[in-house]
Amino acid sequence: MACAADRSFSWEPAHYAHLGPLNNGGHPFVDGLLGPIARSAEAKEALVVDVGANRGKVALLLARAFPKAPLHLFDCVSEHTEYLRGTLFAADRWHGRVQVHHAVVSDKPGETVPIKGPPAGWMADPQRRASLQTAGLLGGPFSWGRRQSPAALLEKGTHVLERVVSTTLDAQFGVGRRIAFLKIDAEGVDGRVLRGAHGLLHKRQVLAVYWESFPQQQQQLNDSLASDVEWLRGRGYRSFLVGKSKLLPLTPLCRTSVVFASSQVMNAIAFADVELERQVLRSYKALTKPRDLRLASGIEKAA
Repeated sequence: MACAADRSFSWEPAHYAHLGPLNNGGHPFVDGLLGPIARSAEAKEALVVDVGANRGKVALLLARAFPKAPLHLFDCVSEHTEYLRGTLFAADRWHGRVQVHHAVVSDKPGETVPIKGPPAGWMADPQRRASLQTAGLLGGPFSWGRRQSPAALLEKGTHVLERVVSTTLDAQFGVGRRIAFLKIDAEGVDGRVLRGAHGLLHKRQVLAVYWESFPQQQQQLNDSLASDVEWLRGRGYRSFLVGKSKLLPLTPLCRTSVVFASSQVMNAIAFADVELERQVLRSYKALTKPRDLRLASGIEKAA
């Protein structure tokens, strides 16, 4: 099968850098991505699932974009799930609609997974915590909500903070449930989360999958963005790199594309339904053909 060889794609943070914490200030994530999906007929009575909900910033956007959909939030960090249940979604209006699950979502159910992090006393030091926040090193759920600096934390050692049982999305929902929007942010194990939803995705019960590519972490698991895109394509999904103003088609690209070789942390989205894909592309003001993208002008057909 022919693929597109991208020879001149250049990274411009204003367009394709990792979006980071999403906010509601008119970001195209809300209007361009979530809006068309929420309005589609297929989304009616469907679930919304957030894997790696952390402290719920994106979950709030999902709850507002899908005002009637049941919302399932997963996180492996008890500190996060307690906050989601007891504070962020504690109001009566969320009762019966938002379910919070303390679990590791992966490709195998029933495994006991150690959640590691720095010693509590070391992390409690306000100066150390402030320095990590300034460096942008807090935020990854599989290190107890903190994206650790190897140099800083290996020096102090890491501790098993809690042990959490794993599950899969297939085990949680079965292949009969429809999911309007599946968001995954699992610090490098997103591919395992996808594979644990094999039944749902094979039946195309998920309208849209939004996940993070974290190359540094994925390499340790023999996974990659290219592998995830190819795996999803085998189940009928077309994938796009998510930028702040554009969506770049990933499915047609060769595995040797410079996009896949990048070490950038990136976000991607995939659709199974062609009409829904068109609506999102239209609303996101994206160009649908790789050769039309200003930042990917060198993409051409390969034999």
